[in-house]
Amino acid sequence: MAAWGKALGLLLLLTTAAWAQGPSVRLGAVQDWVYDPRKPDAALQGPGLEVARAAFGVRGMEVDFQVLSQGQCLAQVRSGALPACVAVLRSTGMDETDLLWPLRPMFKVVPKIYALASKPAPRQAVRTRDLEGRRVAFNHGQSHGPEFDSNLRVQRLLAGSEQQAFLLLQRERADYAIALDFVARVLWLKQPQLEAQFRVVGWALPTEVYTVFSRRHPQGERLLQEFEAGLQQLAELGSLQSIENGWAAGF
Repeated sequence: MAAWGKALGLLLLLTTAAWAQGPSVRLGAVQDWVYDPRKPDAALQGPGLEVARAAFGVRGMEVDFQVLSQGQCLAQVRSGALPACVAVLRSTGMDETDLLWPLRPMFKVVPKIYALASKPAPRQAVRTRDLEGRRVAFNHGQSHGPEFDSNLRVQRLLAGSEQQAFLLLQRERADYAIALDFVARVLWLKQPQLEAQFRVVGWALPTEVYTVFSRRHPQGERLLQEFEAGLQQLAELGSLQSIENGWAAGF
């Protein structure tokens, strides 16, 4: 929490003045990347949300978020109902009709491979190729990077959420589960009794997380330009890396 707080403090110093007078824009946000502290008036948290707030903040704009599944969020952006969707994983075969992508991602994430903690630990790290022929549970509404998504030799057990994927593993209906690290850590906060039952045994290649914009929304292209300019400013100040490091260290 200390590392995250330090990064957030840096960003608050950077953006408070800009937010005070700037116009407010509502964006979509993928629910798997959102941690709701469940406290009165507490802001939604998550690495993608912090990057979006900061990137628009340095451009003099304030944002708030409508939390949706990735499928719903992208549908709203394609239709022009929302100008952008925060925390989208770009995957092989994704329908990119009516979507505008920034030149750079917000950050990269590592999909981690989990096994039951009660089972013997593997002698070496499990990689995606080691999952071929094995039963792997995962949230089918979430991309886990092209290395995993495109491997058709994996026996896929589709789950409606990360929690359901881990429950399939818990009941030994799956040999492994794969989940993004931040998403799993949010699940442990909500269901702390689950964490001790699983161990990380490997990982897939890093994948990129984006804020994607709408071709159909009247502000889509302008907001994309503002966002890219804001990301560049954050990168030059070192603040973008501070956010990523803070969340990677835990919260």
